[in-house]
Amino acid sequence: MLDSYANTIKTGGIRVNSPASSKIYSSLNSSRERMPPPPMSALNDADKASILKWIQQGAKNLTCDGVCDSTQTSFKSNILPILTLQCKGCHSGTAASGGGILLSTYAEIKKYADNGALLGSLVHAIGYSAMPKNGKLPDCDISKIRSWIRQGKLNN
Repeated sequence: MLDSYANTIKTGGIRVNSPASSKIYSSLNSSRERMPPPPMSALNDADKASILKWIQQGAKNLTCDGVCDSTQTSFKSNILPILTLQCKGCHSGTAASGGGILLSTYAEIKKYADNGALLGSLVHAIGYSAMPKNGKLPDCDISKIRSWIRQGKLNN
């Protein structure tokens, strides 16, 4: 039964090392055990290609967050909420676990944006301490921060 990600992985015969031989993919092209079964219509080639690509990329449990608009960024509406959610736990107050780097106010954040450390750390660039420690921020969040910096780091 393919009604959830867990069941798809458990019963779909996913083979990331041999995607075309994965049960879930081969059943899309089979005349004997075709999925979905008749009288339902077979998937079109584009949908089949999407499933194959998903398997080739590791059959990960990912979601689409929609379109990322990083063209119009605002410190108060975009940047501060991202940094509050992702950084405030370690980089506020006494910043005992944040290496003394505070990222709670516009002035504090702008200081690290001005010297390149904010973006350098977030994109895990060589020469900067990679942040957050547990992995990169979503690409959309990084794009918004990059755009805000390019637009002059306004306090808006």
